[in-house]
Amino acid sequence: MFIGTKIQEIRKFRKISRQELAKKLDISITALRKIEEDDTDINFSRLQQIADVFDMNVAELVGYGEKIVQRDNKNGDNSQNCYNIYVSDKDLAHKLDKSEQENQFLKEKISLLETTITDLRNTVAVLQEQKK
Repeated sequence: MFIGTKIQEIRKFRKISRQELAKKLDISITALRKIEEDDTDINFSRLQQIADVFDMNVAELVGYGEKIVQRDNKNGDNSQNCYNIYVSDKDLAHKLDKSEQENQFLKEKISLLETTITDLRNTVAVLQEQKK
């Protein structure tokens, strides 16, 4: 989900009109519309200003509507070196679909290999019979 979409969803959830938010940010309604529709890039100070209006921090705003997956550090211990990864439902669905496709491909490959093994065993058996 793009940041503009997140801003729009939070604004609507909090029942703030576009006019009200634009006034609090001291920008035009058109400028806010462009932000919400991701037609314009947003700098950090504007992002901070929007987060302040929503009484959020920037990380909460950026991570809005996404799942947080916490990963331990590479050493495998639970020290302070943990980090959070924000993953959207769309990303998770895409990864799941990709995994299912890969799983299906591997099942088909295993089936073909099993058929090949059976054919080779039959060939070996025939050759052994001919050798006798």
